[in-house]
Amino acid sequence: MVQLRACGIVVLDGRLLQQRKEHDSIWALPGGKLRDGEQAAAALMREFSEELGVMPVISRTVWIVENNFAHDGKFNHQVEFYFEATLDSRVMVGLDPSLMFQWISADDLADMDFRPSLLRDQFFSLPQGTVHLVIG
Repeated sequence: MVQLRACGIVVLDGRLLQQRKEHDSIWALPGGKLRDGEQAAAALMREFSEELGVMPVISRTVWIVENNFAHDGKFNHQVEFYFEATLDSRVMVGLDPSLMFQWISADDLADMDFRPSLLRDQFFSLPQGTVHLVIG
């Protein structure tokens, strides 16, 4: 089954906001799964509100990524919508105790288990327009 996700690319003062589950080693961009019938941008707004208590300003869709991977012994097939977004201030603590958030520099990102890894070098120089990528 294909999961649909919405992710926010938030860079503030040269640092990228990322998240991971408390007992996981993989870092990713903040966001989450779309609910049935939900638009991707609306899902991102909801996820930021639920997990961080803030509402991002979404400027545009940057990537649409099809991602196939195994994690914790389970195969995952996701289509992810990546939006460029801004926040008024640097969020430090989330509302969901099972999630960890941090702001990192491009140098920090190079040494982390970040997924999808193909995008690792792209966040600090975003392309113009929407790019469709298939990873897997």
